[in-house]
Amino acid sequence: MPSVLLLDGSQRSALAAGRSLARRNVKVRVGSATRVSLAGLSRYCSSSVLYPGPEAAPEQFVEAILAVSPPESGELVLPMTDVTTMILAADGRLGHRLLAPPFAAYEELSDKARLIEHAARLGIRTPETFVVSDIEAARAAIARVGLPVVIKPARSRYRHAGRLHSTSVSIAASAEIAEATLRDSDWFGRVPALVQRHVAGTGAGLFSLFHNGNPVAWFGHRRLREKPPSGGVSVLSESTIPDRQLVAVAARLLSSVGWSGVAMLEFKVSADGTPYLMEVNGRFWGSLQLAIDCGVDFPWLLYQSSLGMPYDRCIDYVAGRRLHWTLGDFDSLLISLRDRGVQHSGAARMRIAAEFLRTCMSPAARSEVMRWSDPVPGLYEAYDWAKHSCLAGYAAFSGRR
Repeated sequence: MPSVLLLDGSQRSALAAGRSLARRNVKVRVGSATRVSLAGLSRYCSSSVLYPGPEAAPEQFVEAILAVSPPESGELVLPMTDVTTMILAADGRLGHRLLAPPFAAYEELSDKARLIEHAARLGIRTPETFVVSDIEAARAAIARVGLPVVIKPARSRYRHAGRLHSTSVSIAASAEIAEATLRDSDWFGRVPALVQRHVAGTGAGLFSLFHNGNPVAWFGHRRLREKPPSGGVSVLSESTIPDRQLVAVAARLLSSVGWSGVAMLEFKVSADGTPYLMEVNGRFWGSLQLAIDCGVDFPWLLYQSSLGMPYDRCIDYVAGRRLHWTLGDFDSLLISLRDRGVQHSGAARMRIAAEFLRTCMSPAARSEVMRWSDPVPGLYEAYDWAKHSCLAGYAAFSGRR
């Protein structure tokens, strides 16, 4: 079986993918822009590859990957982040060896402006949106959608002056703040902006794998706690059965572009139950390990389908299983206890801390990184966390002196 060069080794999702594939007797090499990475420390990693930082040096990054994984090797390359996926898919020289969606399909759905237009043609609901490229057009769009207004770049990252730059989404409570956000941004003018009506409701994520426009697997989870607590990356998640309405929408969208590979779709569900499509990400997600624990082994299914191997479609799995990123949750706990903007009583602080401890001791929530069958990544993560916490504490102490 062909080996896999797994990129972005510092990601927790890369650790999950490496463990998954190696347990299926696939030889896994791990690449990273840092000399030490979580996935690279795993017992399931056969060797590590160091490459230039893809954001700072995208062209050198591509050349490095082609050098360490030449065509004659037959090795498959699996990127785990938007950055590496976007760069390698756009380059195209890896061809079928790249385990990522076809570039045309990726561009159609990852560009948020194009996604809005494509969804409209399919009759898929999205928030009322205007795509603008200058302040005058933005001012008119803001007046039409009302307040609060979402200011969203068409791309999460864009290429300029030989490197990749990141963008961010903002919610503005006034037209003045919205205009100032655009004027002060580095990206507006290089990337179109979406002026979007704010949809009140709950977020819903849907995870999938497609092959040649046909679904292979679906998975859903809900975030129980996040870092930061106000909203961010999941630190405690629980498997759920995907909503049929969301699955139907996602299937129509992904099939329409002949999608192959994994996709994470984000929705906002309003109070009346109407789902609005927000964005599509053509890469693995942070809580990948939860799906694998539930029996939906996305990395292995992706490997099989990409090689034309027989695979079993995953229809059923267990809902209610939990995944715990312990150190991320501890960070979230500290943020909650230190947040001066939230007046927690002593009893409330005790409840927050007790809930964290209960989660740590509960057998219902498996640790994401620390696995006793493969302990080194978890031990390193704890060491690295402690080192950076001590340095941050020393810097804060020195600053007060």
